[in-house]
Amino acid sequence: MSFPLINPLPTLGEVLEKKFYHSQLQKLVVPAGSPEKKSLKRVEQKLIGWLRSYNGMYVCQAPPQLISLARNGEDEVSKEWLNQFRRYLLPTLSYYTQPRSKFVSFIKQHFRIFFNVEEWLEFLTSFDLSLGTRMHGSSLATQSATPAICIYHDSRTRELCRTLAIPHVSVNQFLSVRNIKELIDSVCFDGKSFDQNRIKLARQYRELLIKSGISTSDRLNLLADVKQREHFEIETSRT
Repeated sequence: MSFPLINPLPTLGEVLEKKFYHSQLQKLVVPAGSPEKKSLKRVEQKLIGWLRSYNGMYVCQAPPQLISLARNGEDEVSKEWLNQFRRYLLPTLSYYTQPRSKFVSFIKQHFRIFFNVEEWLEFLTSFDLSLGTRMHGSSLATQSATPAICIYHDSRTRELCRTLAIPHVSVNQFLSVRNIKELIDSVCFDGKSFDQNRIKLARQYRELLIKSGISTSDRLNLLADVKQREHFEIETSRT
């Protein structure tokens, strides 16, 4: 529950909306999917294609072998695993005409891994859009004030997107669009509704903590009370 409340800015949604619809897309970040999910193979390949067109980065979260590659640990990964990733992500990169080193070079240029949330958040601020199948990667992007679209592939992910008011599309919707502009035009993001939803979540989270006998932080209290504070400030200015 606390994940969508990292950013203390009460008008985060308005900032996101402005970037979403009025900024020129130049850099794309993709929260990497899981190569073991064959049903998402076409999705990941399309994302890789867009990533290459938009100076993008692929942030890995799993599996361990992919994480090793992102850490420049090629020697830790077997030839079989490396070929599996190549076939999953870049099947157009022929094993026979373009050697293994080509794929490894691509990984070194575009793959990243983080073990520190603050560093990950800071990294995400340099991008114009986050797009991928990972819910946590999408949510973290919004907290860095980077617009995100999550591609949901199950009911759990869809419900989380709805709860957090994160723009989302189904796998079929994503595969049907021709370009990123068309994708952005297909989703609806209301910054004010996003901010109101976050305040509601902050209040629910604070109430849960209080009932459990856990003290709440000033940051959480400020976000949860933002509407009451604004009302107080307006009333005070009138007197």
